Amino acid sequence: MGIKMNTALDSAGIEWTAEIYSKGKGTEPLRCSHCSVHVTHQNAHTRERDDKPYLVSAYFRLLPGGHHAEGCKHAINDKVKSIANESTGLFESIRNGQYRLRLVMIRDALSELSKKATNSDEKSANGSSKTFESSRGKLPAYINSAKRVLQLRALCDEDEEIAMYLELIFEGNTTVPWSHFYFETERHLDAYRNAIRNTVQHPIALHGTVKSKRIGIGKNQTSNVLNLTKNKYLADANDPEIGIGVEASVWCENADWLAKLNTGDEVVVFGMWKAKAGEILASSKPEQYRFKSFITHKLSLWPALATQITRVC
Repeated sequence: MGIKMNTALDSAGIEWTAEIYSKGKGTEPLRCSHCSVHVTHQNAHTRERDDKPYLVSAYFRLLPGGHHAEGCKHAINDKVKSIANESTGLFESIRNGQYRLRLVMIRDALSELSKKATNSDEKSANGSSKTFESSRGKLPAYINSAKRVLQLRALCDEDEEIAMYLELIFEGNTTVPWSHFYFETERHLDAYRNAIRNTVQHPIALHGTVKSKRIGIGKNQTSNVLNLTKNKYLADANDPEIGIGVEASVWCENADWLAKLNTGDEVVVFGMWKAKAGEILASSKPEQYRFKSFITHKLSLWPALATQITRVC
């Protein structure tokens, strides 16, 4: 677990990049380039997406149970503390070095921004959140802080690493597991099921890769859309001859929000996603595919701020 690292030092003090390192090249054990914790090399490998393999680049990672030293640029606890200290009201300290992120504040901030409300210190209709600061400038700050958290999570191997330092809560003290908030590319079907089943929605984040971008579409050519790459279709639990997939799309009126994104870019998009069930369609070439029929569910998001879409560097 831990933040994925591009470089590491061997025991002789030689720095290696993940792309060129392989077992035996350096004098092991390896360590972090910025502290003394031991790390290991993860080879490049392939995963399957949209029925096609894609390459996951090589990186260095912590050994099980390892932790970066305080002040190390890869130390998650320092990064979480920095974000929390700059985001009064959105986070609350719960114990030494650990914080809570209030998802209800993000939900209500998105709602206020979407409605372009002028009175941003008004409570949400159900009274579940704290009142907002009188300045509307605080609302984008909530979203920007959440964006930084998601950028940090995208650099980690697993949910558990960031969950050690940051807990998610929604209304009241309802704890939200990271697996119900942050969905890797391979878990978009889980994101759809989460959105379709929950009667009370909270913001969720989708990690994915840009498949396509279309500018100036629709009747008046004023709509713009970013489509994320689909996962491989999975068998329906009730009928193995039916394949189930999910298409995730981000719709914007402002084309500038998508201007710097290109096909193949890795992104995290968060907000109040809408889910729509798909219909069963017979395969046009049943002899070529595993499934005789397909269902493609839809996930759609209309962001209120450009910062809800972030490229993972």
